[in-house]
Amino acid sequence: IGAFHYTGARVWTNKPASGAMRGHGAVNSRCAVEVGIDDISEKLGVDPIDLRLANLLPPQSATITGF
Repeated sequence: IGAFHYTGARVWTNKPASGAMRGHGAVNSRCAVEVGIDDISEKLGVDPIDLRLANLLPPQSATITGF
């Protein structure tokens, strides 16, 4: 693979960092969190994407694990 570039963003979730989505239950629990965020946004009358974007960390921010 040659050189590549990507742009990413960090999201503050008040949760510890997690790894790859390959363990038993990891995918299911992440799906439940996303459904929960959608439910909360509906109750608040806020677009689900706007709710997620409002919780993005600013560029160059460090999370609780230092990354």
